[in-house]
Amino acid sequence: MFPRLISILTFALALIALIAGCATPTPTPEHMVHQARHGGELQMTADFHVEVVSERPGEYKIYLYDPTGKPIPPEGNRVEVALVDSAGKIVSVFPARLVSGVEYFIASGGPTNVPKTDLRLTIYLKGKPATEVNLTIQNKLVSPPTLTLPIVITTPTSAPVALPAAPVAPGRLPAVHWSVTQSGIVAKMYLNPFPFKLGAMTTFQLLLTESDVQALTDAKVNLTITGGMAGMAGEHDEDFHLVMASQGSGLYVIRASPGTSNLEFGGMNLSIQKGTRTWSFAISKDELGIR
Repeated sequence: MFPRLISILTFALALIALIAGCATPTPTPEHMVHQARHGGELQMTADFHVEVVSERPGEYKIYLYDPTGKPIPPEGNRVEVALVDSAGKIVSVFPARLVSGVEYFIASGGPTNVPKTDLRLTIYLKGKPATEVNLTIQNKLVSPPTLTLPIVITTPTSAPVALPAAPVAPGRLPAVHWSVTQSGIVAKMYLNPFPFKLGAMTTFQLLLTESDVQALTDAKVNLTITGGMAGMAGEHDEDFHLVMASQGSGLYVIRASPGTSNLEFGGMNLSIQKGTRTWSFAISKDELGIR
């Protein structure tokens, strides 16, 4: 009797195990989980996977994949990148660009001297609603940006105030591309390269001093650049918002490539806030000497 009972129990346990195994879903190729192929940060949604690779702070390659891990060609799709603060508030937006012959988008913008960058990507796939994805990029190369433009401020009543710069031969100091003295401050802007073109990687440098030649430090500086279609002034204009990071000694810098090369530069708006004081300047192409 006992051997028969043991056989029955053994059969029952085997049957239960078989049923349990059948109830466990087998992963299907339609929803595979894959690892970041290029060593970047990976996020997955129901419609796509996105990988962001940052080989240098402030520069991003954005790869898109379908749920099976197959690359999604960039052509016909669009990606917008936003820099967000610790509270999730957007502080600047810069579009990702298509580059012929590669399978990823390229975006450039944001500070280059911070240990991490919080990004919010808005993905526009053909035939799909816009989808937002949040990622945190750990910057591996954290160092102050290299300043390629020497900056020297002189006044009739004080010795020159020199700021960090790459060595240059005497007599080759660059000209200020835009300057203004208003309501207690002096603002001077340098662009490299110059003349500035939309879609081109550019270093924007702004030097702020008080009227008494003291550096204006710890200010919030926002630069908005406007571009539009050539020959269609005021129509289809786009604004590109940049946040300039303080480098100390009244110097604010950002390296970015706002806009795309098919747009024509229309002008800039500079906003500065220091405590309860605010300044705002509209800078035209003519003031910058750009035709």
